[in-house]
Amino acid sequence: MKKYNIVIIGGGAAGMAAALAAFYKDKTLKTAIIEKNKTLGKKILATGNGRCNLSNENISWENYYPYENNFYFDILKKNEDYIKKLFDKLGILFYTDESGRIYPSSCSAKTVNEAFLREIKKTNTDVFCETEIFKIEKCGEKWKLFSKAGDEFLADKVIFAVGGFA
Repeated sequence: MKKYNIVIIGGGAAGMAAALAAFYKDKTLKTAIIEKNKTLGKKILATGNGRCNLSNENISWENYYPYENNFYFDILKKNEDYIKKLFDKLGILFYTDESGRIYPSSCSAKTVNEAFLREIKKTNTDVFCETEIFKIEKCGEKWKLFSKAGDEFLADKVIFAVGGFA
């Protein structure tokens, strides 16, 4: 059984950003990313028609339901600042188009994914691709995760960073 402080289910942008955030906060944490696809960041390569739409400066809480509860806006604004700092740390230059969409200066999603992968390699993160979790159970204060291939993981914390169908 593989033991971790944090197991992240999903190896897209959110999963990789979560692993990096954990590492930046505490470099001693042992983290794993479990991804069902062959590689991390598969959907990143398709965003913005391959240009990789990173974010949007025109995010407004009125676009989210229930719009009378503006806690979304605080989360989105904090996320926007975090995203810009993260991409700066990853060495990704970006620009904002006339509509407020934020893209990498390279206009290539591949550069964003490669930057994530380079940074992940510098961390205490193990990556398990082509691994699908089918069962999770509480085991005392920890979480036990079971893959379809028979691997077992034990984690103090689990982060779900799974996306929808592409």
